[in-house]
Amino acid sequence: MVKAGDAIPSIELFENTPGTKVDLSKELKGKGLIIGVPAAFSPSCSATHIPGYVSHAGTKDAGQVFVVSVNDPFV
Repeated sequence: MVKAGDAIPSIELFENTPGTKVDLSKELKGKGLIIGVPAAFSPSCSATHIPGYVSHAGTKDAGQVFVVSVNDPFV
């Protein structure tokens, strides 16, 4: 488990398609916040939840904000 102040482990994730790999340990430059959501691509998640997390006043000073889902990359 990663805690506040820990280095992000080098793990490949998928962005948008299974062919687009992202490594958050290389993307994160300095301070950041990683938000985990239970399902990607659902209408309410895409239209309401994710924009709400990213624009929330509490994330103003968080640095980079990443939203990560546990979905299968082929969904």
